[in-house]
Amino acid sequence: MQALRYVAEEPPPPPHPALLPMIPGNNWQDPFYNASHSKRHVCARELVSPPLMPKTVARPPSGMGGTAALGSSSFGGSSSGGASFCPVVKPNTQKLYECLTKVNPPYDDTEPRGLSLHDKVMRFFAWTMDPASDSSLQGPGLVRKVVISYYPADDTMTVVEPTLPNSGLPGGVFLKRHKVPRLGDAKQWRADAEVEHSDFPEKFLTVNDLKVGKDVVIYGRTFHIVDVDEATREFLEGLGTDVAPAVDYPVDPFMVSRQALDKRGQSTKTFADMDFKRISEQMVKGRTVLKYPTEIRNTQKFLVDDGIVLCFKAVWDDRDSPHGDVRFFDVRYYIADDTVEVIEKLKPNSGRDACRAFANRRRLPKDKSTEETAYNLTFSSRVNGGIPESDAAKYYAPADLAIGTSVNVYGRDLVLVDCDLFTRRYYSARLGIDLDAPIDPEQALGLTRAPPPSKKPPPHNGFGTEEDSLGNWRNLVLRAPKKDMKKWMAYSTKLLRFSLKFHEPATTEDSTRAFLLSFYLCDDTLQVTERSVHNTGFPGGGFLRRQKVKKFAGEGPACYYKWDDFYVGAVVNLLSHRFIVTEMDNFTLRFRYSKSNVPLGVTTAEIQSVLAKLKLSSADTSLQQCLSAAHAAHLDPADATSAAVVKVMTQFWDDHNRTGTVRELLEAVSEDPTPQELTAPAMLRKLKAAIAAQDLKPEDAFRLFCALPRSRMAPVGATVTNAINSQITPWQVSQGLNQVLMADFSELERDVLLKALFSEDFRLLSLLEFQSILDRLEP
Repeated sequence: MQALRYVAEEPPPPPHPALLPMIPGNNWQDPFYNASHSKRHVCARELVSPPLMPKTVARPPSGMGGTAALGSSSFGGSSSGGASFCPVVKPNTQKLYECLTKVNPPYDDTEPRGLSLHDKVMRFFAWTMDPASDSSLQGPGLVRKVVISYYPADDTMTVVEPTLPNSGLPGGVFLKRHKVPRLGDAKQWRADAEVEHSDFPEKFLTVNDLKVGKDVVIYGRTFHIVDVDEATREFLEGLGTDVAPAVDYPVDPFMVSRQALDKRGQSTKTFADMDFKRISEQMVKGRTVLKYPTEIRNTQKFLVDDGIVLCFKAVWDDRDSPHGDVRFFDVRYYIADDTVEVIEKLKPNSGRDACRAFANRRRLPKDKSTEETAYNLTFSSRVNGGIPESDAAKYYAPADLAIGTSVNVYGRDLVLVDCDLFTRRYYSARLGIDLDAPIDPEQALGLTRAPPPSKKPPPHNGFGTEEDSLGNWRNLVLRAPKKDMKKWMAYSTKLLRFSLKFHEPATTEDSTRAFLLSFYLCDDTLQVTERSVHNTGFPGGGFLRRQKVKKFAGEGPACYYKWDDFYVGAVVNLLSHRFIVTEMDNFTLRFRYSKSNVPLGVTTAEIQSVLAKLKLSSADTSLQQCLSAAHAAHLDPADATSAAVVKVMTQFWDDHNRTGTVRELLEAVSEDPTPQELTAPAMLRKLKAAIAAQDLKPEDAFRLFCALPRSRMAPVGATVTNAINSQITPWQVSQGLNQVLMADFSELERDVLLKALFSEDFRLLSLLEFQSILDRLEP
C-alpha cells in the first residue's frame, strides 16, 4: 500500500493591516513592513527569488520603507523535506543592493555583510517664507532656510532650521521626527479605498514627494526644495532616479542689509534688533534668554571692575548764599557701573542734620539739560536699566575727574582738592594720568581757622578722688575712672620699702621714732607704718593709710610722689610731716639699679668710659674717691653721659650709707641678664624646660595653673576646672612658676614671659592657645 505523502500547499495571502478593524486581537505583523526605529531592516540576501512579485501574495505599502524592507535569510529559504516560503523581491531590489554596496562598501569583502536602511538619512535643503508686512525693507517677507531630513527606514522626516547669525530668528527644530500625512482627510481616504489594497494612494509623504525644484506642503506650510547633499544625490542616482540640479535661494533683503553692515564694520546688534529677537524668542520658546549688548558689556565690566572705587575730596564754597558756608564732601566714583555718590563730611557742632548721602549713587550728568532728559529713555534703555550709548558722553567718566577741576552736582559746583593713594595709582596705571598735588582748601579759599577754645578743668572740690571728679567733668554720663590694668598686672607683686625718720624733729621724743614707708608700684600709692620702739611711749602701728600723696599743691599726675622720689638722704613732705629716707631693703636696691630703672639709662660701658677720663682704672676704687676726682676734673657740663654717670654714683653712694666701690656699682647695674637672653623665645623655652623637669605635660601644667587663684584677692580653688574651654590669667601663671614648677624666674624674666603668653591687653589664655605657643617654638 502506497503511503500517503503530505504535500505542502501555498498559504493564502494575509489581509493588509489597513483593512482590519482597529480592535484588540488584530495584531498581525507584516514581515515585509516594520516601522520600528529599534529594529534593523536587512536588504541583502541571496537574490534567488523570482524577479516579479506574484499577484497572489500581498505586497507591503509602497514607499522607501516598504520597498526596501526585505527580510534576511531567516524569513525564507529552502529546507530538505519541508515547506519553503520564498519572500517577494521587487524589481528595484537588485539596484538598491548595488547602490548600498557602492555607497557603503563592506569592511571585509570576503564575508557577506548585511545592508540596512536604518542608519541612512537623506537631506534636502529648502526654504519657506514668513510674511513681514511691518518691515521697513522691500520684499514679500523673510526667507527662512531649513533642512529636511528623510529617514528611508520608516518614511519619517524632520525639519530643522539652522541658526543664522544676525538673522533675528532663534532656529532649532522646526518639525519633530514623525510620518507626515498628506493633505486631505484620512477618513475619506479609507471610505473611498478599493478592495485591492495595492492601488491605495499613499497616505504619508515619501521620498517621491521630495524633488529638487519642486514644492512640498507640510501642515499647510509650503517648502521650496533647492538642493540635496552629495550622499543623497549619489544614492538616488544609483537607484535610477533623476535628480535635478541645485536651485539658488531667493534674495532676502533683510540679510542683504545685515551683510552690508557687517562689511562696513558697524555693529549689527542694536536695541531694535534685540527687541525683535526677544519677541520672536518669546513667541517660539515661551521664554527669553537673549541679552542686550549693553547688558553683556555691563556684566563683563562688573566682573572685572567690581569693588574699584575712586575717592576724591571736594569743597563747595556756598558763602554767597544766605547762611551759606564752606562744606566738605567725599566724591566716590564706582568703576563697575560708572555711578557717582557724594557724601558730606560734617564737622562737630556744625548745626546740620547728618544724612546718608548728599547725592545718591547714580550716573551723574554734566549739565542741567542732560538731567531733564535723563528719565526720558527708550523702551530698550528702560528694560536694560541704563542709558543710550549716544548719551554716554553727557555723563561724568574717570577721565573727567582731576584735582583742581569742578564737578557739577545738580547745580552745585564742587571743586576736587585731593584723592586717596589708591586713586592716584589707578589713574597712573590704567589711564596713564598723573594727578596733581593736593590743594589746601583753607589756603585756596582764604579761610582762617580760629584756635580751639581752651578747656581747663575746674579745681577739685575735695569730694572723692581727682580722677573721679575729672571723669565726671569730661563726660556727661558718670563713669568710673579706668585703671591701668597693664601696669597693675606687671607690678602687682612689687613693693618698695624705705626706712624713715623725722627730719628736724621738734621734740626729743620724735627723734627716736622710726617709720616704714611701703610704696606700691601697681598704682603709685604709699603707706606709712610706725615701728614699735621700746621705752619711747609710742606703741607703733598705722601712721598714714594707703593713698596717693602730693609732693606740692596742684592738680594732675605730676603732683604725686613716684617711686624714684625716694632714695637714701631724700627729704619728703607727707601731709605736713617732713621725713628723711635713711635706708632701703635689698629688693628696692636691686629694682632701683636694674637696667630698666637706672636713671638716664646708664650702662657699664658708659661708667667705664667716665672712669677712663678720670684716670681711675681700678674697680676697687671707692665711690667717694671717684666723686672727688669728678669734681676736681671739672667735667664738661654739656656732656650728658658724664653728668648721668656722676648722678648715678652719687645716688648709689647715698643709698649705701655713703659706702661702696666701683665694682659694686658695676655689679648692680649689670645684675640683670643681657637683652639677648631676655627674648620671648628664650623665656618660652625656659618655661617648657621647667614643665619637663617636673615630669609634666603642657596640658597638665595648664590645669595646675587653673587651680590657683585667678587674682590676688580671689579665693583659692574658686575656679578649678579641667574643661577644654578653661582659661588662665597672668596672675595664675606668675604664681604657678614658683608654686607649681619651682622655677627660678627673675622679675624681669617673668615680665617677658607674660608678655609672650598674653597680648598687650592681658586677655585670658586658653588651653589650645597655650599649647600652640609652646608647639611653635623651634628646637
